[in-house]
Amino acid sequence: MSVLFKPGTTELEKQAAILKLSSGSDFEPVDRWVTTHGGNTGAWGNPASISYSYVPDGTFVPNSGLGSGPSSLFARMNALFGGNTALWQSKFDASFNRWGDLTGLLYTHVNDDGAGLHGAPGVGTTRGDVRIAMITMTDSNVIAYNFFPDIGDMVMNRSFNFANPLNDYRFMRNTIMHEHGHGFGLDHMMSNNSAQLMEPILQTSIDGPQNDDIQGGQYTYGDWLENNDNNAGRTDLGNISNGQEVLNLAVERPSDQDWLKVNVSAGVAITITATPVGALYNEGPQGGGQQPRDSRAINNLRISAYEPDGTTLLGTSDTGATGQPEVLANIVPSNGEARIKIDVSTTANDIQRYRLTFNLTASGETVVPTSFEMFRGIVLSGGVAELQTSNNAYLSMSPEPVFSNSEYPIQLIVRSTTSIHTPSQLRFSVESFVNTGNLNRKLELFNVVTQAYEQIDLQGASQT
Repeated sequence: MSVLFKPGTTELEKQAAILKLSSGSDFEPVDRWVTTHGGNTGAWGNPASISYSYVPDGTFVPNSGLGSGPSSLFARMNALFGGNTALWQSKFDASFNRWGDLTGLLYTHVNDDGAGLHGAPGVGTTRGDVRIAMITMTDSNVIAYNFFPDIGDMVMNRSFNFANPLNDYRFMRNTIMHEHGHGFGLDHMMSNNSAQLMEPILQTSIDGPQNDDIQGGQYTYGDWLENNDNNAGRTDLGNISNGQEVLNLAVERPSDQDWLKVNVSAGVAITITATPVGALYNEGPQGGGQQPRDSRAINNLRISAYEPDGTTLLGTSDTGATGQPEVLANIVPSNGEARIKIDVSTTANDIQRYRLTFNLTASGETVVPTSFEMFRGIVLSGGVAELQTSNNAYLSMSPEPVFSNSEYPIQLIVRSTTSIHTPSQLRFSVESFVNTGNLNRKLELFNVVTQAYEQIDLQGASQT
């Protein structure tokens, strides 16, 4: 069982509240659901279906260290919301569904028969896997508490005003989303330089699950497109458009594969970009030490494209460094249909979040730039105005210095939508900021056809 504290709660007050909590079977291990109303949920990373219900008023809430008594959820919430039951229940729906938008969890609201709390499993439409109740708690610092799987029940403190409408009832929604994070298996975490939903004190400067929270949910139940671990179980994205993005995806462990089906007009070339998602932040368990974590650079993304049979390879890309976007350029499926596989080529037993971008080009076309991205460790972005005003005729870029052969490559991606005549040449210069006789500068360009870097120049660092 885990509790959520109101803002301003001191460390001493938190420890005092934790000492009151009951020991024994009420303390469930942090884990994923094994069995819900739909049966066994399978292995880590598999999706799961969870039902939830509101216990009838009068259902007894056992003492778990913060008081006991009959639940008064309906009476209290209806009083706070002026009798509008549908309104307060819609905020519960939105809170559960937000986790469903990000993870492989599917939620259903069902009735509740008033069976004993914390011991009756979910049964069809009779009662939920997760059951929600409310009592007046003996500790005024505790907003709510929640049991870990396979109980998952949520108990809220009647003493708080959950009807504050600020930011679409964010106080209430963040409370629900935090507590249900425990309800499907997440423990508290702490960060001294970022705001996360699963911190032990309620955060209202954010709205719902953040980077660390999403990693936890997706590592446990996969992303929102699961189960698409092979060509047979692929996710059908249908007819894709130029610039289309698919967000909140993850390869949650090295054995995971994400398979997608896409369709384009015959002869159209597809360029696929898989961009790592995340941030550099400090994180650690409640009460423990914190360490830096760069969730953009956990595992190295890899893209493969196939004909519909899932075996005839159209192309693959695994050239970008860990933490950098991976680009598979100019794939042309024979009949306009391709199967895309995203996985990782490294073996950290951890999650790599990412987003996909699709860019389309008719066969033989070249395009005028509408936007660009330049990155080497960080991403800079801009539009045509920046291209036109960078030294009038040229795009000038000054990334961080190159210190060794192991530096990230500088990559420039130019996106476009309008056709122009094929350019006859690409001109660029690389200037050195040092003048030394014992240092060489090597220039390589990436060949998208051969999927390899090719050396085109090698000279002293004092030359342009």
